[in-house]
Amino acid sequence: MKKKKNALPAKTQTKAQRLDSLPFMHYRYLAMALSAAFMTISVLSFVLRGITWGLDYSGGTLVEVGYAQPAHLNNIRQLLVDNDYENAVVVHFGSDKVILRSAAIF
Repeated sequence: MKKKKNALPAKTQTKAQRLDSLPFMHYRYLAMALSAAFMTISVLSFVLRGITWGLDYSGGTLVEVGYAQPAHLNNIRQLLVDNDYENAVVVHFGSDKVILRSAAIF
């Protein structure tokens, strides 16, 4: 990198003067190549994997239940199946909480 004539020492330069001497355009082709690669990966991801819709877009209910003692997930799953909620997902959330997720609980 060439030094400018009559350039001020680094300690006396302003921030704008220091940024002016950075070679941003030197890396433009690398930046364009990385950007194109990330865009290609993103498009391929959508094409190959599709979009996994979350609860916000697919509909359904999420219920967080807290218990005084540790909950037994198998018992909760069996209660849901017995009451016609076969597709409900039951997951531990913390030490004493359980999350129930279903297409339509209520």
